[in-house]
Amino acid sequence: MTAPPATSDYQLYQRPGSANWYIRFSIKGHKQTRKSLETDDRATAEKKAYKVWYEAQHRAELGLDITARSFKTVAEQFIEHISKSYDDGDITKHVVSPDPQTIRRYFIGFFGDKPIDGIGLRDITAYSEWRKAYWTTGPGATIDTITYSRAGRIVHRPVNPIRTPASPSRLKRESVLLRQLFNQAYRWGYVPANHVPLIEPVKAADNPRPSFSAEEFKRLHTLALKRPFEEGISRYIKNERIMVFSYINLAAYSGMRPTELKNLLWGDIRNYTPPTDELSPEPRSNKDITISVRGKNLSRTFIPHPHATISIDFLYRLWVEWIGKPPEKGDPVFFTKSGDRLGSLNKSLHTLLKLTGLEADHTGAKRTAYSFRHFYISQMLVNNIDVFLVAQNTGTSPDMIKRFYAGPSLRLVG
Repeated sequence: MTAPPATSDYQLYQRPGSANWYIRFSIKGHKQTRKSLETDDRATAEKKAYKVWYEAQHRAELGLDITARSFKTVAEQFIEHISKSYDDGDITKHVVSPDPQTIRRYFIGFFGDKPIDGIGLRDITAYSEWRKAYWTTGPGATIDTITYSRAGRIVHRPVNPIRTPASPSRLKRESVLLRQLFNQAYRWGYVPANHVPLIEPVKAADNPRPSFSAEEFKRLHTLALKRPFEEGISRYIKNERIMVFSYINLAAYSGMRPTELKNLLWGDIRNYTPPTDELSPEPRSNKDITISVRGKNLSRTFIPHPHATISIDFLYRLWVEWIGKPPEKGDPVFFTKSGDRLGSLNKSLHTLLKLTGLEADHTGAKRTAYSFRHFYISQMLVNNIDVFLVAQNTGTSPDMIKRFYAGPSLRLVG
């Protein structure tokens, strides 16, 4: 090994079999650094060596890792970190989605091997424009199939032939994820605080939620209640339709989210007394029940509209008929014939919406299970219920209520 005279700060050397010069040095609190200077000229190597050492010393003084990292390296480390945090339960799935496909296709696809501490506002602005046009005039314009890994297997999915710019809501979610990546890089010591680029979330347009008018909901509600008692259907079909009616009725008179309805357990319903007489499509005279729900990383307890009791009575009787005994606290309120948690009622809901001609609202927006929640909120406002009380009951903010639900003009059914 041949080497020029060593300094007290760093050493230059050549590896056997290589004409290029290398630098090695140690800084207190960090691992020893060995780096190729990518030149066989000694004078050039000495200039490069001083620059490498000086930059490492400066980074150490700032409390950073002395080795600059590429964006790609940090992004892959971020994917591994977030995925492990999910698996270990250190963070909830509502905080951030690892979404490796988004990180690799868009973030790494644009920033690549660029040093992460060298990315600034100009780069973020250029990325935003590139990302908006990715599937129209950018790299995705010629992609016909997306390939990715899911549950250990390779999945191939065709790209929608109708190419449109990325939606504001999609860009907003991605900007939040990108900001979290840079914040984590700062916590790891790869980026100084004053070099974390400003990433402002894209503001999504306020689109009114597809709901129902009072007359539309009454039409749907009436048919949903009538179908279980049609002549010529099997007992199983009857019970299945009772389940669908109960879902619609409870969703519309409680304002619960679909996830909250799916997770609802009998133990979450308080002050409930099972019916002792025949079932009725009218609410029983009963003291107010309270319902505790979980979903969207939050939990709350509220008092539903009295008509919600109709659904609970139907579901209670249905459980006893199918399972053969009263439900226990840990049993699901929406269930299969074997007593397991019900997966989805989307197909049955779509059938009802189609039968009543209510698949879409007057703007053409498709109605979903969420539309019953929006109906509940809108009708509560029509009846002059205080917006703060509505927000508390439905687990959302007063600002969201005002932005998305203000303006209905019809009265609450029942």
